[in-house]
Amino acid sequence: MDLSKNPPPNYYDSSLNNEVLSYFANHMLEVHSQTLHDLNRQDDDNYTISCTIFGRCRNRFARVIRNSNAPVSTTLEDSSNKFTFKIGNTSGIRFFKESDYLRPKRPNFFKQSHNLELFEIDDNLPVFWRFILVPARTDEEETFIAFVGFNQKLQPITAWTSNNTSRFIFDPEAILPEPADLKSYNIDDLLADDDLDNISETK
Repeated sequence: MDLSKNPPPNYYDSSLNNEVLSYFANHMLEVHSQTLHDLNRQDDDNYTISCTIFGRCRNRFARVIRNSNAPVSTTLEDSSNKFTFKIGNTSGIRFFKESDYLRPKRPNFFKQSHNLELFEIDDNLPVFWRFILVPARTDEEETFIAFVGFNQKLQPITAWTSNNTSRFIFDPEAILPEPADLKSYNIDDLLADDDLDNISETK
């Protein structure tokens, strides 16, 4: 599924820009790395590690939100295990761990702690926003964070990822260079006499 031609998250809310998303993504990556370092004993498995990562991310996010440390205005909406928060004007943000961030499989992935509006919503508008931890599957891959917006049909329509090689990372406000003022030339002026002779001989 290619979302490279779709608008990025900050098209829908300017607060969802690269700086802000990177801020939360870096916290998640730091928690993930530290947890793997801490829980490397024989009694640890995917369950104990995943639960610890979730708990630590929840506590980390709650702390930075309450302390107003984020680059933009953020609000804690639900501090329970349904942890939900708001960035700028975007509410209902949650975080999960998924191997495929565009095709989530967790049963509660789209569960909200608040009700969506009852009126019909445009299918081109995201209504579910998720930070997703995508673990590396091999030593050659890297763990990264995806931030994805899904529409009311649970289809992904916009995405950002923390890894630099992602096709989704770009700055829509970047200023492109002005087109160069190219001088027009006559083709005969660009070819040496020898070249013209060679062309004539091959005709």
